[in-house]
Amino acid sequence: MDNRDFHTCFYILKKLYEKYPYEIASYCLMTNHYHLQLRSQQHSISKIMALTNKKCVNYYNIRYNLTGHVFEKRFLILLLFQINLRWKYVDIFIYIQLKQKW
Repeated sequence: MDNRDFHTCFYILKKLYEKYPYEIASYCLMTNHYHLQLRSQQHSISKIMALTNKKCVNYYNIRYNLTGHVFEKRFLILLLFQINLRWKYVDIFIYIQLKQKW
């Protein structure tokens, strides 16, 4: 992946936001996967992630003349319904930010 790919991922997230509003607390785009910490009061996170992955994979396959899956597994969703919810958000935020340094 190069800068064009990263910019396209941001564009895809922006276009999805226009149709399915959500909030991004943190993110990290890497060459072989990405991390998003997001929430939506109006739409299912599963739907937002499925559309994000579908659009990113379609773009990637067209650009690099590939077919099939790009990501090895389905996205991982962590639902934070524990008592110390604020600390869980902070923990995930820190984890994602540290991934950018590696």
